[in-house]
Amino acid sequence: MNFSNYDVMKLNKAANEYMQKGEYDKAAARLEAIIELNPEFFEAYYNLGIAYYQMEEYEKSINALDKATEKKNDFADAYYAKAVAFEDLAENILHPDNDIEDEDENTNEENEPKISDEDKAKATEYLNLAVENFEKYLELKPNCEEKEDINKKIAQLKDDINNNFEEN
Repeated sequence: MNFSNYDVMKLNKAANEYMQKGEYDKAAARLEAIIELNPEFFEAYYNLGIAYYQMEEYEKSINALDKATEKKNDFADAYYAKAVAFEDLAENILHPDNDIEDEDENTNEENEPKISDEDKAKATEYLNLAVENFEKYLELKPNCEEKEDINKKIAQLKDDINNNFEEN
């Protein structure tokens, strides 16, 4: 493969500038170009995952973050980002946006959307993966300053899983 370190650094600088401006689609394009030039550059996968997350493309985000952790399995921040993305995927299933006119048709007594057993199973899987990734982050960064908050988040997610899905 013919590429120079300079090319990668130039693209990375442009990607970082786009990220700072909130132009995540342009950042993603630069990061994808970096990955084509240097598929071992794990930070590019991480940053691509963050860009996709910011665009609310959670599955693409998780795929990029998975690649980052495949390249560097002790990259704690990638596990944290995956946890947040999995949590948001679950939230999108459990609390989808409903049009006001459809609300009466698609809600139960508590004005919560009806959720199929298949969707409950998928949301449970995502919440469990969120917990798993938060725990991996803490394993890699046991003395991080947000440890207490993350442990509370893990407990909340486990409680949500147990309370929301044991009914069936």
